[in-house]
Amino acid sequence: MSDGEAPRLIENSKISMDRALDILEDHFHEIKMVCDWSIKMGWKGKCLFSDAFRANKAVQLLWNTTQTNYAIAIKLQLKDERGFYQFLKRQTGYSPTEIKKLTEHEYNLLIERLNNVII
Repeated sequence: MSDGEAPRLIENSKISMDRALDILEDHFHEIKMVCDWSIKMGWKGKCLFSDAFRANKAVQLLWNTTQTNYAIAIKLQLKDERGFYQFLKRQTGYSPTEIKKLTEHEYNLLIERLNNVII
């Protein structure tokens, strides 16, 4: 899959981030790995779900905290700031600096868009 392609879903329906967390909570003892969680939500592969989830978390951390890009990269298990920049730009279309400068309205629209990617 190329970077520009949208994730392919098994089902056409999408669920919110809250629903994804509810599924994790409801099936906590069955879910051992991200792959198990993604299957419960209908994703074909764990990387698609994992990337969408991490992008959402990255945006929240950038906008709501004063953590450095490096600290956020490490928290999200990315190699360094450059890897974080590339990942975020690919997933959201924004650089870390651009995300930090978003208005509250723009931030909410981005979070809503990312939540809709997480089935």
